[in-house]
Amino acid sequence: MNANVATRVITLTTKPGKIDDAIAEASEFANLVKDIEPDCLVYSVSKSKPLMGDGPEQIVIAIVFKDEAAMKAHEQTPHAKARMEAKNGEEFLAGPPDVRAVVHVGGFTMRE
Repeated sequence: MNANVATRVITLTTKPGKIDDAIAEASEFANLVKDIEPDCLVYSVSKSKPLMGDGPEQIVIAIVFKDEAAMKAHEQTPHAKARMEAKNGEEFLAGPPDVRAVVHVGGFTMRE
């Protein structure tokens, strides 16, 4: 993977019975980003569940931008600003999102 990419992983825990609504909202936003932001290379919306023990299903969003400048440009787009200001999806969430910057340090991401 290109060392210059900017990657964010966001984990969302939803209120009971709201995961499908939150997935639909996140997927709609991902499609908007795909259509108008060519420097966003990946915007993956996934559902996770514990393999062992109990715990809630969660939504995991992985976003990869060409570089930090593209990520910062995304944050300044009207749709991203509107989403942050309106706190879109908050009505579905059980708590604040866990947002992390991820740096690739080993292994592989795709076979050529």
